[in-house]
Amino acid sequence: AVVSTQSTGGGLGIIHHNCAPEFQADEVRKVKKFEQGFILDPVVLSCHHTITDVKKVKEVYGFSGVAITDTGELGGKLMGMVTSRDIDFIEDFGQDISEVMTPREKLVTAKHGTSLSEANKILQASKKGKLPIVNEDDELVGLISRTDLKKNREFPFASKDKNKQLLVGAAISTHEKDKARLDMLVSAGLDVVILIQKGTPTVTHCASVTRSSVCGAICTL
Repeated sequence: AVVSTQSTGGGLGIIHHNCAPEFQADEVRKVKKFEQGFILDPVVLSCHHTITDVKKVKEVYGFSGVAITDTGELGGKLMGMVTSRDIDFIEDFGQDISEVMTPREKLVTAKHGTSLSEANKILQASKKGKLPIVNEDDELVGLISRTDLKKNREFPFASKDKNKQLLVGAAISTHEKDKARLDMLVSAGLDVVILIQKGTPTVTHCASVTRSSVCGAICTL
């Protein structure tokens, strides 16, 4: 949370390396998903997943608005959306999502290639929580979220990458074993890596993982 606060304020938060690689990578993912423009890697389920699966998404990611495709993956044909409103009062968690979701014909969508500003206008007019982005074959290629739209207004000076996600850095040691840690961090969306020299508390090297720029404070956590 503190790392996200640094980035929303125009700075850059650095996640300390004194933790398990998996935990550190998960913290990177949390920052990258805190605020986004087009969500290019949304959580997607299929019609044959159950309400239990939606509950698991809520536990892991903190939201339950999920796109449903025929394959259960990004790039599949959009079949519907499921939100907390669809499942709040259902007691049988074994029900298929297809029985409770909002079907495709009732969804408001935007076409692939629509600008972010135009997609945000469509989302505002729809009064929905999420807007699926589909291509000419009605296949899901992304989403935008009302929550992200509100965060964008609340934090106008946030440090972001080209995809409108918050910038995030992480520290690693110079130990050989931390090469695997770095791979995990990059896969999670890391923007900046800080190398910590063995035996000293000082930063010895700072490198940009992706081509991003940031002005403001740097905070190591």
